Amino acid sequence: MPPQKVTALSSENAFILLHVKINKDYVFCIELQYGVPIIVKHSQYHGWQQQMLPGKAIVLTSLRPTTLAKEYKPPQRVYVPWTGSCLIPKDSNIEELSLQDWLANYGVAPPQATMVPPNFKADFKLASFQGVVTDNSTRAYGVIVLDSTTRRKEKQLFCCVRSRICILQKKPSETKREEQQGSLQSLLRDDSFTMSDTLALIHLHQNIVTTLSVRSQFNVKNVMRHLVYKVWNQGVERRRRNFLLEFCQPEAFCPFANDQDYNIPILTQLGDLKQMDLDNASVSDIDLETQRTDCENLWTYSTRKFVEKSTKPFLGWLALNPVTGRLQLQSDKDKMNVVVLSSDSETPELTHQCSSSCHCNGLHPGQRMSCPFIHPCCLGHLLLVTKYLVVKEAFSNSSNHQSITTDHIHYLIISTCDCILVDKKHLSPPACSAQKHASEDSTHSFAGHEKRLRSESRRKMAEKYECNNSYLVYITSKESLLAKTNLTSESRLQFFAEATLMTSVSSGKGSFITLGDFSASQPLVLAFRNRSCMWHDAIQPKGLYCFSMKYSGDKHALLWPQMDKKLQALQNGAAMTEVKVSDEAEIDRIFNSFTEPGMLVSFMGIIMWRKHPQLSMHMSTAGTTNNCLHMVHPDTLQGCLKGRCLCVGVKDSMQGPSSARVYFNNTAVIYPLGLLPGMMVEFLRVDKRVSRSGNTYFQFLSVSSLRILSGPKQTANLILIEDGSCQALVSIKYGGVDVAQRLLKLSQQEWFCLEKVFDRPGGTAAEVFVSQLCNSVDVRRPCIMLLQKSMSSYKKAAGIDDLSQNDLVTRKINTGELTVETLCLPYLQLECLDIQEV
Repeated sequence: MPPQKVTALSSENAFILLHVKINKDYVFCIELQYGVPIIVKHSQYHGWQQQMLPGKAIVLTSLRPTTLAKEYKPPQRVYVPWTGSCLIPKDSNIEELSLQDWLANYGVAPPQATMVPPNFKADFKLASFQGVVTDNSTRAYGVIVLDSTTRRKEKQLFCCVRSRICILQKKPSETKREEQQGSLQSLLRDDSFTMSDTLALIHLHQNIVTTLSVRSQFNVKNVMRHLVYKVWNQGVERRRRNFLLEFCQPEAFCPFANDQDYNIPILTQLGDLKQMDLDNASVSDIDLETQRTDCENLWTYSTRKFVEKSTKPFLGWLALNPVTGRLQLQSDKDKMNVVVLSSDSETPELTHQCSSSCHCNGLHPGQRMSCPFIHPCCLGHLLLVTKYLVVKEAFSNSSNHQSITTDHIHYLIISTCDCILVDKKHLSPPACSAQKHASEDSTHSFAGHEKRLRSESRRKMAEKYECNNSYLVYITSKESLLAKTNLTSESRLQFFAEATLMTSVSSGKGSFITLGDFSASQPLVLAFRNRSCMWHDAIQPKGLYCFSMKYSGDKHALLWPQMDKKLQALQNGAAMTEVKVSDEAEIDRIFNSFTEPGMLVSFMGIIMWRKHPQLSMHMSTAGTTNNCLHMVHPDTLQGCLKGRCLCVGVKDSMQGPSSARVYFNNTAVIYPLGLLPGMMVEFLRVDKRVSRSGNTYFQFLSVSSLRILSGPKQTANLILIEDGSCQALVSIKYGGVDVAQRLLKLSQQEWFCLEKVFDRPGGTAAEVFVSQLCNSVDVRRPCIMLLQKSMSSYKKAAGIDDLSQNDLVTRKINTGELTVETLCLPYLQLECLDIQEV
């Protein structure tokens, strides 16, 4: 029986108007207004006939194009129901929109037959979806939403005008639909984004809203513009979309037709970084560089590096934690401790000198930060971190074999020079709600226009700082952050800073330091306790700071109590006064061109190795107790294991190839993050001592501090050695840079210059230089090396029969008369634990 037909007519009040003239049968046909037949054959869709009543509007979805039997000439293209197809009554919430109306709204005439190229052949495979428009808020950039309110409300379906490539995306549960579509429409209206770009942009918007939605004054649209236009798409050429050509011309005109690489990285969450599996068992799966534990399995660490333009940048507010005293990056749901490199990433061996250009208040959203130090004005800013290192340190206390305790801590190693300012502070960060900036006008007038101010105006400014409970303080040095283990103590955290109270020259009675038109009138010891310890990472030695208080009612709260407690210590012949900094104090950096002569003993070096030796009597310090590392909060891990101390071997750049030992055995010192092999560290105010055997070592005291200058090297140095029997390829992980530098007999500056040359493109001359250097008599010399079998060699086949030709090494042998090329066994792969000169 030939199938009966159902004619579909359109009207102003209905999307599809169906007049039913059929009898029940196995096959029936629906013919739409534009001559598109729909063949219904499967019995599961026969129930559609009862719903097709005259005058009733319906919606048919997810129909598949196909061709009738081959006997049909010419072949007849039809549509058939497929998986997911459904018939839905017309709902009043569905917004009707035809393609002609959509084009007419933008001043585009309906396509004419003459506009189609003569050689253009229609491809019906592109028209693989039939439906009704349910949301046209994104139509400005060629993406319309289909069936978002008819089926499965948790999902939304996007479809391109020309190619009809469908994109399935989960609908955000916590996002206002109007806000999301408005920001996407404003960003994509005039740009020819590909399908991958659109997917990445939708994910980016949802990630930002999910991470930062709690901030009531947060403008998602502005942040999206900064990230897309100023950060990631610089130099990307875009063309304005022509929707008419996309509809009429071949699919090459449609940016959605071809799946291309996207230019918008996918943001990650801080919580996802903590969940990364950084265990040794998964090294081969996620390409980690994992350092081996020490000989007694007391400590190990794993790292994973993310570089710029990777798919894992993240957003976070820079904040200080008043509980632990550590610097953190925070979102609305997660937070993570941060170690900030205190040097430029390009030149870690050079100490950075702050100036007025370092003040981040002058930065605009989208600009990259230039100062490696953290200043109080940076706190509360939203940063995009493009390069970072995720570190997991694992600890175990095996002194008691019956009860072995383990613990671990995750943190990030970043450089502010690799961070981009996305948005300035609107609200105070969650952990430092009491912080607010000091007056921007006074700060900018002092820092930005200092050179243009005359002496008289600068004196008036000094008097302004001295009144209303505001003080100018010059920080000479700061000590380490300490944790008191005495339960009866009122202060859980504390640290001290040597400082000098600054006054104007006219009012200063006597001074020993002159800072422009200011003079040091009184030496101080600033005591930071409890909540005020959150300023530890934001205060830099040899810096000028303004201490002030916020208003409390009609009066200023006291910045610190009366300065009447005299200390026994003397410096420069003047008694120093201890003052307690209030928990409500506000601190802001004042930049000045003055630089103080070096008065503190410090040295810079690279950590070669790390050990946990037994704590001997001559190493003990006052106040040291045998507290276990794990009997405190994980965020405030203390630096000593029970009965042991932490010792790092540091190669001092001023002492040649010899290394210095630095001991951390004071349990009151908060555990310093970032003491990993390969890190470049600057130690300040460490105590130099001589052991009973005459060896020199350094003691890290409570008055000492350190700066992390650069991260560890992510690739091991490889050297080729031989002992007369065979050659071996040795990888150097523990202090690899130092060992390779010692083997080549290069100074610190020569090694740095060599690294810079190899980073440049080309490098033929440098390769010839290194080749000649390695063949020199000084380099080819006998050494004693402590070696072990490499972990990677265990994964390879042990027998020669299991080796393939790719595993063999091609070598050339010169017999004197000719050169013979042969295949040999691969190099023996070893790891170097220690090396000594003969």
